[in-house]
Amino acid sequence: MKKIGNITIGGLQHKIYGLVRIFMILTVALYIGAAFYQEKSLEKIVTDANRDTKKGITNISNNTMDLVVTTGITQDTTLEASYTDSVFSNVRGYVVTLQTMVQNLYEHQDSYPLHEYYEPDMSKDGESTVQFLHEEGVDLNNKKVKNNIGLIANASSEMLSILDNNDSINTCFVATTDGTFLIADDKSATKFDGDGNINAFPVRQRPWYKEAVKKKDVVFSDLEIDTFTSKLGLVVSAPVYCDGKLVGVVGVDVFLDTLKEAIAASASEGAFLCILNHEGQVIFSPKEDGIFEATLSQDAVDLRESEDASLAGYISKALEGYKDVTVIEAEGREYYVAAEGIKTVGWTLINVVDKEMAMFSTTQMIDSYEETVETASEEQNQKARLSFITVLIMTIVLFILGTIGSLAL
Repeated sequence: MKKIGNITIGGLQHKIYGLVRIFMILTVALYIGAAFYQEKSLEKIVTDANRDTKKGITNISNNTMDLVVTTGITQDTTLEASYTDSVFSNVRGYVVTLQTMVQNLYEHQDSYPLHEYYEPDMSKDGESTVQFLHEEGVDLNNKKVKNNIGLIANASSEMLSILDNNDSINTCFVATTDGTFLIADDKSATKFDGDGNINAFPVRQRPWYKEAVKKKDVVFSDLEIDTFTSKLGLVVSAPVYCDGKLVGVVGVDVFLDTLKEAIAASASEGAFLCILNHEGQVIFSPKEDGIFEATLSQDAVDLRESEDASLAGYISKALEGYKDVTVIEAEGREYYVAAEGIKTVGWTLINVVDKEMAMFSTTQMIDSYEETVETASEEQNQKARLSFITVLIMTIVLFILGTIGSLAL
């Protein structure tokens, strides 16, 4: 006999009560074991599904973004290079037109009267005029010299027309083999020294003159600082022959402020444009430091010799006409790059897009997915805990009811 409070439990009641307790304990134990097993199995299923889903999202998104970036960068590069090339092509056309006209003057000089020409007039600064300059030591009283300059002065109207109808052209000029020079521009005041004397101009020593004579064709100079304005530009020049003999060099100065500004404005969210010359040196770029910084110094880096092997290899191919979008590594970052030649001037435009920035939407998508999974997992765990508490309460209630029932026997 066993007494619990005021209740006395007999032998049979005691056994039933013990069986009920054992049953309840086993039930709770089995439930806890089953719940734990189920939770771990579900956790594994969710983890595996989460991993596979993330992998699928990443692959699909990366492939999609890769296609979008590749298509976009290819189109942008082609359009930008085409537009830039058209500007230089038009300039080249003006030079060829002037070359043809001056050649025609020499070939038919008996048909043209000697045209008037004038030295620079400081009072006409800001006005488009054709001015006469010459090298030091030129005999201006020499009849041949006077006839030469008077002959080419017949091109004055054409020179002014070229100057005034093209915003990118700064000056238009004709140089002769005897050291005389006709130049059309609106900067008369720059032709004088501090004492008000007209500066001598060593025309036949200028790089654009020598290069045109050497190549016997239209040539584009390297970037240089303009003699009269100190602005960044280049010279497009071409030799003029008459009966197989060199008689002069014609050309134009082109300011590149607009191009420089356009390249500077290209920088946006990890993407930018830059232009390389034929020597692999960056001549235009929005970057103010690093491997893509533009410089005109003698120490400018040839990117074909970069320590970043993938960059060096790509630039070498790009300068040879390679156009496919490629992923390269430079300065510890990965970039999408595409190239297109600016054929008229012999440069190459490079479109650079930071790969991490390009794939930012994929990263956002994965982060959003993980946040959703985490929220769902937390909700599931809360439901599991609530279910466990509910079953535990029910078990205790059953235990109590079973005890009461056993006492009633």
